Amino acid sequence: MAKPLSLDAASSAMREALQETVRRNSLLFLVQAALMVVAGLVAFVYPLLSSVALAVFLGWMLIFAGIVQVISLIGATKVPHFWLQLVSAVLSVIIGFLFVRNPGVAVGPGCLDADDSPNTERRPP
Repeated sequence: MAKPLSLDAASSAMREALQETVRRNSLLFLVQAALMVVAGLVAFVYPLLSSVALAVFLGWMLIFAGIVQVISLIGATKVPHFWLQLVSAVLSVIIGFLFVRNPGVAVGPGCLDADDSPNTERRPP
C-alpha cells in the first residue's frame, strides 16, 4: 500500500502540477484572454447585436437543457416531484424556442426602440 501524503506534500504536488499546466498552456490562456477582450469590446460597441446574440445563445441552452432533463426523466417516474420537473423541462424548451424564434422579446422591447432612449433629447413637433 502507498503511504498517505501529508497535507504539505499534497499541496506542494498540486502547486507544482498547476504551475506546469499553466506553463504548458500559457499561449492558449493568452489567446483566450485576447478573444474575451475582443468580445467585450464588440459587446460594448454593438450592445444590441450582443444582446440578441446572447438571447439566441440562452434560447439554445434552454432548449438543450430541457431536452436533457426530459430524457433523464424517462423511466424515472418515482423521483421526487416528477411532475414538477417535467413541467420545468417542458417550459425550458418552450421558452428556449421563443427566445430563438424572436430574440427581440428576450432582449426587451425598450432595447429595440432607439427613439425611447433616455439619452436622446425630445424636440416638440
